[in-house]
Amino acid sequence: MNEGALVPVHEEGAVLVAAATLDGIACAAVWARRIPLLRAVLFAPEGQTGRVFAMPALISSDAKWQNIYCAGLSLAESELEAVSATMMRPGLRQAIWLDHHHLHRACIARLRSLGVRLITDIKYESSCSLLLRHLHSEDKNDRRLCEAVRAAPDQLDEPWRSWLFVFLAVQPESFSIHHAIQPLIEGRPRDFDSALRADGELRWREMVDFARSPFHSSVCGEQRLVVAGLASTQRLEFRLLVDEIIRGHEADLCLVFFDYLPRLVLRAKESLLHATWVSRLDELLAGSGA
Repeated sequence: MNEGALVPVHEEGAVLVAAATLDGIACAAVWARRIPLLRAVLFAPEGQTGRVFAMPALISSDAKWQNIYCAGLSLAESELEAVSATMMRPGLRQAIWLDHHHLHRACIARLRSLGVRLITDIKYESSCSLLLRHLHSEDKNDRRLCEAVRAAPDQLDEPWRSWLFVFLAVQPESFSIHHAIQPLIEGRPRDFDSALRADGELRWREMVDFARSPFHSSVCGEQRLVVAGLASTQRLEFRLLVDEIIRGHEADLCLVFFDYLPRLVLRAKESLLHATWVSRLDELLAGSGA
């Protein structure tokens, strides 16, 4: 299989598993259009990747698929057993795991030992942009959708602003996402659900109000850092929320942790997004008292 052919090499059927984030949903909308005989599209909320991989659609011996594609999924070591069980499925022909986030070395080692093809690159701002690169996509709608999930609604034209709101509306209901994005998969970007759009716009306004709440802040060198502890209800689309926190508090960086989730996220202004900040994080936090 060449670098750009991220589609089944056999036609016995496939499943697609994506993160229930804006980025993951966009990946699913783009990738699903290119995968023939797609039997199921599943979405994993933050911290529930292992749970999704234990669903009957993936583990049942009656499930008719031999190719699996994974996009933007969070993965903790505690979830490796559930993921491994699926990847050891008899008759599995091809497994691809695409993600722009940092993966723990134990997870990388396990996936590779199971024959999973890893496509990872932390230099990319989103998994969707990484996917477009490997698909060699020149489709204008693919590109606009990928750009939309990295922007705030007021930076977008229609229909992409509306799709951003639709994504926000369906995130909490992962079983509803596939149906909601079907028009995108079928190449009908103007056929979004107007009721979902309205729900998503309301959620966006609530996020903006929450982002203006008081948070702990400190100075790291010449940069202002905000430390935000978010409840599990805020985890669904932290990227938009954290960007609003940075803007609202005139900060340069935001360190985010979530209640009951083994994940720590460092978000920064685009001008600071380089590996040096990651390597200096311990030093900066120790010096700030955060």
